[in-house]
Amino acid sequence: MAAAGLLLCTTGIATYANAEQIKIPIGQQTAAQSAQMPAKGMTKARVQAVFGEPLEITPAKGQPPISSWKYSEFVVYFENDHVIHSVAIFKPQQDQAAPTE
Repeated sequence: MAAAGLLLCTTGIATYANAEQIKIPIGQQTAAQSAQMPAKGMTKARVQAVFGEPLEITPAKGQPPISSWKYSEFVVYFENDHVIHSVAIFKPQQDQAAPTE
């Protein structure tokens, strides 16, 4: 029984010790990705007036109804008629070197 507990303990340590660390430089993206996005609470009409027609509209689903509008630089999520979140679309920098192993 003690051997089984020791085996489980060392297996957990080995898994942790071999984990690969991945770093994503979110704050170091291009200036275009730091562009203004709709603020929480804005209405759909206000978002459309400020940012124009979206490229794609995903219809509302669920309860409360959640829908989204996709723009070239970000996606806006709505609950009913109001913004609940805006998310920048990740676009990797072209001049970054390929990852090495």
